[in-house]
Amino acid sequence: RTGHPPMAVRLVGCWCLALLALARVSAKPKEDKSVMKAPEIHSDDLALRLQSSMAPTFVLFTASWCTDCDEIVRAWDAVSRDHDYMDDVRVVRVDCSGSGERACAVHGISVLPTATLLPAMDMYEGGFEEAAVRQWVESRIPRLISGQKRQKKPVRGCAAWRATQDCDPDGDRDPEKDLSCMQDVLGKRSGYCDCGGGRFVKHSDCGDEWRKAFKCIDECVESEVCEGWKQTSKCLGSGHRDTRQDRGCFALIESEASGYCECIDGIRASQVDCRHEPFTCEDKCREAVQATRKAEEEAAEKRRRERKARIEKARRLGYIKDDAKEGSR
Repeated sequence: RTGHPPMAVRLVGCWCLALLALARVSAKPKEDKSVMKAPEIHSDDLALRLQSSMAPTFVLFTASWCTDCDEIVRAWDAVSRDHDYMDDVRVVRVDCSGSGERACAVHGISVLPTATLLPAMDMYEGGFEEAAVRQWVESRIPRLISGQKRQKKPVRGCAAWRATQDCDPDGDRDPEKDLSCMQDVLGKRSGYCDCGGGRFVKHSDCGDEWRKAFKCIDECVESEVCEGWKQTSKCLGSGHRDTRQDRGCFALIESEASGYCECIDGIRASQVDCRHEPFTCEDKCREAVQATRKAEEEAAEKRRRERKARIEKARRLGYIKDDAKEGSR
């Protein structure tokens, strides 16, 4: 007899399809966010780096849709953990489908993944396995080749998140779970922010799984003049506030951002729309505070001169008598 299958058969078929879909989803490995990855930098950060330093900058150009990039990305992350910020060396990633799109165009990147040493434009042409990537990077680091002593240098006052064991910030170190200064420190992680120079802040136990994430680059900030970057919406400096995109004083404010710098004593600096030159609020607030204090000092000096002139005039008119002269009479 032809017709629709019985209801029980249809239900069993639906359950089988659902279980198959669930198995496929569960089979996909989850990203381990506790592993320190190569920092992903913005086009403006890369341009500023290349303008200010001739030191080696190893860059892996990738994209979020690039499935062929997965193997070399894992290798790049491992090499970055050992060499990024050693001396003045950087080992970073640029996302050509996101914040690094302009950098990929500037450097003529047409094939992904592409690894290169800048500013020398020395392209990597080896395999994607870690050993090959590591050998290529290490053969191009001058201090490593010469056998000189190397040291980890903090960036903008931050070295890294240092992970610890047993949910105890003072417990034994767990270096494999260290994070870069730019990565979010989520709940269920214990450790502290290493700000360089023996300064450690934000000692944290595991806490709740939904603890608000933070970045050590923000926690390590010390500024006498700046309170932070305040983001606004719709590319308008006078637009509505977008607190989710607020940044620290030492963060590079890219050209796509709009908002203003909040400085000490209620001073507001650099209210900008989008498409501006990149800057940091630390620099802008320092300039604004210095200008404000200079103006205050000039105003105070002007008031002193005016007061002195009024007193001299009053003396000439006889409204103020000199006590010494009155006594001699």
